[in-house]
Amino acid sequence: MGDLVELLKKLQPTEIYVTDGTDGHIDHRAAFWFVRDAAKQVGYKGALYPYLVHGLPAWPFPTGVTPKQPFESRKVDGEVVPRGLPWPPPRRVPLTPEQAERKLKSIQAHNIPVVGMPEHQREMESFVKSEEVFWTPLAGSR
Repeated sequence: MGDLVELLKKLQPTEIYVTDGTDGHIDHRAAFWFVRDAAKQVGYKGALYPYLVHGLPAWPFPTGVTPKQPFESRKVDGEVVPRGLPWPPPRRVPLTPEQAERKLKSIQAHNIPVVGMPEHQREMESFVKSEEVFWTPLAGSR
């Protein structure tokens, strides 16, 4: 925690982007909690923008590489996805076609086979959309 606190003091960022506290993977939730707590410790006044990677039961949607489409919410087994987050997200940032292409190339360059997750690469490529989406934490809710 000390290193992150010192980094925040030194850099004094105006925006921080971090995985969401509702993410389906515990290490991603922990990253959010760690950054949130460090930001509180230094009295951070800037914007904190969480983004979702593993939203259960199935996120992102639509699946596959769809650089001309935005992210969408949907129902899976009667449950709204992404679970635990408002839709639409409070911050939607459009991407140019060139940015979407760079994002796809970056994801493909970091392809890591995951044991027990044969669809991992396709799921990661499903993040190539016409936008990026971020949620703003609500005070006291996370």
